[in-house]
Amino acid sequence: MKKEHQCIGDLIKEKLMEQGRSVRWLAIKIGYTPSNIYKTLKYEYIHSELIVRISNVLEYNFFTYYSDRLNLDKSETMGG
Repeated sequence: MKKEHQCIGDLIKEKLMEQGRSVRWLAIKIGYTPSNIYKTLKYEYIHSELIVRISNVLEYNFFTYYSDRLNLDKSETMGG
C-alpha cells in the first residue's frame, strides 16, 4: 500500500532524508534561502516550475504526487 503524504512538501522532505540531504542543501542547489524553502515545503501546493527544479536536483519525478491522485475513469467523472 502506498504511503499517503499530507502535502507534496512531505514527499520532498522524505526524499531529501532518503538521499541524506538537508533542506539547506536543496535551497542552495535551487537558489533559494533555506527559510524560503522551509516555508514553501509547508504549503499544500507548490508552483510547478519549482517542482521541476526540485525534481531535477533530487532526480525524482515529484509530479507523480499529483498524477497518482488523478481519477481518469470517465464513467465515474461523467456520472455514467
